[in-house]
Amino acid sequence: MPDWAIVLTGLFGVIIGALITFLIHWWERKERYQVITFDKRLEVHQQAFYWCSKSYLGFKRVTRRELKSPSNLLTTAKEAMEWWQNNCLYLDEDSRISMLQAILAILQRTDKIISKGEQVTSEDDEVRTQIMKALNCIITGIGAKYLPELQKQLELSE
Repeated sequence: MPDWAIVLTGLFGVIIGALITFLIHWWERKERYQVITFDKRLEVHQQAFYWCSKSYLGFKRVTRRELKSPSNLLTTAKEAMEWWQNNCLYLDEDSRISMLQAILAILQRTDKIISKGEQVTSEDDEVRTQIMKALNCIITGIGAKYLPELQKQLELSE
């Protein structure tokens, strides 16, 4: 075998070894990051569930005319929007999008009820459906994407 072939084979081996080492370190950092951020993500998903549940119950009471003034719901929706703006990056993508859509739907519908005195319409069912979709996304978002990885990490550390 010529000398240049031996050198080339050795260089190729070094490059492959460096690439494998890089990939292993990258994967370990990714898993470490997910474990470190899991507690915060779980907390934020729980808070998102709280805000969506509170908004759902408030919206339900407004559309059933159990509340004389829907201004409390408007306040709740605005607080939920502020919370979302401060925490949305910790939510998984589906939860982030569906919660925003639900909050915006509540704000728009409640504004129509307050400013125009609109009565119950089919639009109310659409808003309730949007809120329920957000709740389902939040529930599956934390469990489906992060819990199995955390479980694997805990098993490896034992």
